[in-house]
Amino acid sequence: MKLFKKFRQNLAEKVIAQLTTTHASRHVFLPYDEIKSILLIFDGDIIENKTDIQRIYDSFYLDKKEVEAIVLLRKGDTEGLFLMGGRRITVLTKTDIDNKGLPTEPLLNQLAAKSVDVVVNLSFSDALILHYIARLVNAGMKIALAHHQKLWYNFTFQITPNEGLDYFTEQIKSYLRTIKSKKF
Repeated sequence: MKLFKKFRQNLAEKVIAQLTTTHASRHVFLPYDEIKSILLIFDGDIIENKTDIQRIYDSFYLDKKEVEAIVLLRKGDTEGLFLMGGRRITVLTKTDIDNKGLPTEPLLNQLAAKSVDVVVNLSFSDALILHYIARLVNAGMKIALAHHQKLWYNFTFQITPNEGLDYFTEQIKSYLRTIKSKKF
């Protein structure tokens, strides 16, 4: 069973690498004050308290950023997310994932049309679909926790689940406040 899972993971990685080579992102390193739009990506199945999503979303929103979030829920209930009125949160369920573990065609088209300044993958899991979403969306900067897909991101941070998402969010903001604007 482990061998099959490893084979499926490798196959999915190859498919993602092939598909995403056609989606070139612009590379822009913006100071935090110049960032206007942020897409946050969460694995909702491993976040015990859905208010964590709300709190992180609001921390960027209060900094006057246009914030959008994508939450993947393969097995969890969505009730807590739908109660976050006024927030731009897209909930992906298993119906949005094909049998290879990748986004369905309609979702692919929707993601490929998205353009933001920064994508932040806030997942402690290594769910390939979340990396694929981050890779597919057109963004100047892509930030994530350190995973084996770290080459797909401009910045990765080594944060443990014990340190939490709030710490990760503060590290991102702190780091982005220290850089100067540089376009490639």
